[in-house]
Amino acid sequence: MNNDFMAAVKRATDHAREVGAIKSIRTEASTIQEDNIPFTIRVVENLARKERNAAANPANPFLPYDEDLFVADISDTHLCLLNKFNVVDDHLLFVTKQFESQQSLLTSEDFEALWFGLKAMNGLVFFNSCETAGASQKHKHLQMIPCPIGVDGDSVPVAAAFHSPKEDEVICRSDELPFAHVYAKIDPPNGRSNRECADHLRELYLAMLQTLRLWQPKAPESIQPYNLLASREWLWLVPRAEPQHQGISVNALGFAGTCLLKNTAQLELLREIGLMALLAAVSG
Repeated sequence: MNNDFMAAVKRATDHAREVGAIKSIRTEASTIQEDNIPFTIRVVENLARKERNAAANPANPFLPYDEDLFVADISDTHLCLLNKFNVVDDHLLFVTKQFESQQSLLTSEDFEALWFGLKAMNGLVFFNSCETAGASQKHKHLQMIPCPIGVDGDSVPVAAAFHSPKEDEVICRSDELPFAHVYAKIDPPNGRSNRECADHLRELYLAMLQTLRLWQPKAPESIQPYNLLASREWLWLVPRAEPQHQGISVNALGFAGTCLLKNTAQLELLREIGLMALLAAVSG
């Protein structure tokens, strides 16, 4: 199934390019080393096209979705689309077939989609829980990009600060990261079904939310802003307080080790602020 899915991604990408459905955003990439983490910084050559499209199409782009961006049905509840405005190739969206709010709690079905993606492609799945966390759409969707995400070959740069849990330790924090966060090691499937793996990941997710006091079972509809990220090895979560700092927007990918900037002026500002200071400023 994984090979079939990646073949479907290629077919969909070839078709979308042929008909002009994908509007790739060209960037100039560089690396900024900070606290032994090689952050990948991408400066956009032209964001005007995406901003014009967003202004002209305020409705839900997933109901109905653009059939020229369709990749595959991946479950009874989720389908996969190509990201219309991609910065990197094979940027995928796992979208609920029926409307669910981006601010609602992630379900086992969401984690099945997440796990499906990670099994099919060595990549990074990320989730922006609301506008404060960097979400641009209200319809629930997870996103995935292939690894490595670093231009220098670093699979997930920030994961270099993660350390193997100590005995009996499940939810961890890294002293090397100066912003609020928690992370956990993802165990190999070891014969478990996709649903069992998804349920396990959701248990970790709920435990992380509670550890950071972002959600409590007694008030299940009340969830504070956060970013969730997952690789094949790690699951991590960051609380969010602000969507941007000094005009520099940050979504989940910032907490993986890559930032997207609008122009070179923002790059100079970022060098003044510092990557870790930026992330600390927008986290909870």
